[in-house]
Amino acid sequence: RHIFLLKAFTKRYAMAGLRLGYGICSDEKVLLKMTEVTQPWRVSSPAQAAGTAALSEQSYLKRSVRFVSEQKHILKKALEEAGFRIYGSRANYIFFKGPEDFYEYCLSNQILIRNCRNYEGLSKGWFRIAVRTEEENRRFIWTLQAFTKGETAWQRQS
Repeated sequence: RHIFLLKAFTKRYAMAGLRLGYGICSDEKVLLKMTEVTQPWRVSSPAQAAGTAALSEQSYLKRSVRFVSEQKHILKKALEEAGFRIYGSRANYIFFKGPEDFYEYCLSNQILIRNCRNYEGLSKGWFRIAVRTEEENRRFIWTLQAFTKGETAWQRQS
């Protein structure tokens, strides 16, 4: 009764700009309160059309889930081999603890990772990466390996 499940099309269907999602809750009082403060036009027509199309596209979803799972495994393995501590996630991102200067190193190599030090209870050295394209994931792993060897980008490229 005290659970409100929120789901978004943002990541799974690559629809971040359309702001489409849904919520499931069995608490009628909470649902009534929400109804009192929502706008009459909750979802735009383009978002509705995209959502309907996305839900009927099962082959994309299967390919996407398989791709994320495979790439996530590769990224986790590389992080573990580098000695970073990985924390479980069922999402398309990996939360991990590493050296405090890893964020700056990635940035200097034109790779942006999520620095989580501003999360409540966390400090420098906590990061999050998302599964990206194969090429972007390879580039991240290359940068990770160069970091663990103490190399700079220009040393590795030559």
